[in-house]
Amino acid sequence: MTREQIEYLWRDPRNWTYGIYSCPADPRVVVPKKLRGTGWTMNFAHPRAIPVMIGLLVLLFGPPLIVLIGAIIGGGVVGRAYGIKEGAGIGFLIGLVLGGLTFIATIVAVCLISHRMASRTS
Repeated sequence: MTREQIEYLWRDPRNWTYGIYSCPADPRVVVPKKLRGTGWTMNFAHPRAIPVMIGLLVLLFGPPLIVLIGAIIGGGVVGRAYGIKEGAGIGFLIGLVLGGLTFIATIVAVCLISHRMASRTS
């Protein structure tokens, strides 16, 4: 399928319902939103749409949660080792900072993956 054919399918208003794109003939899983430049959406008629969405959500929320939980556990252990009564509180603060940074990094990764998937034609 050529880019022109894909573009024709994407522009066809019959494939858009309340801002949701659903076109079985379009080979892309991730497509640009109707208003270009505002992001991407899923082609919900594609058989891989739901697994890809679940994978992107796991990629987005998994690493920050692992970092946060690890910092809380590690902060409590380290805090108690040094005689700090509120060791878990220190771990929680460290976890929030590291979890936030990890969350930002995973958002960037998801955006890059989505952009790559949206620009593929086959």
